[in-house]
Amino acid sequence: MSVAEAAASIGITRAALLDRARRRGFPKRKTGRCFCVPVVKFSAMWDAGVQPSQLRARYGTPFLSTLTETARRLGLRKFARGGKRITIDDYFQIKLGREMAECAVRERAMARSA
Repeated sequence: MSVAEAAASIGITRAALLDRARRRGFPKRKTGRCFCVPVVKFSAMWDAGVQPSQLRARYGTPFLSTLTETARRLGLRKFARGGKRITIDDYFQIKLGREMAECAVRERAMARSA
C-alpha cells in the first residue's frame, strides 16, 4: 500500500499522514534498492584511483553518490577534481603484476634455501 493509498483510506492527505508518522517517531520510508558493495575490494579500488563511473558500472549502482557516500562512511579520501584515475582493467593488471612479483620473490627464496 502506498502512502497516498494509506492516507486516502483514513481520509487525510499524504502530507498529513507523513507528518503524523514523523511526529510519532516512525522511521523514514526506505526508497530505492540497497546496494551491497564489498568493503575491502571497493576500498582498494577507490584508493587506487579507479574511475568512479567504472566502479558504478561494476557494482550496478545507479548513482555516483552511492559510491561517494560509501567512501565517506568508510573514511576513504576524496578524489581531487582532475586527479589521475585508472580503469578497472588497469587496476587488475597492476594488482596481478604485484601478485606475480610477490610470487617470484617467494619462489626465489625457496630455490635459495633448497
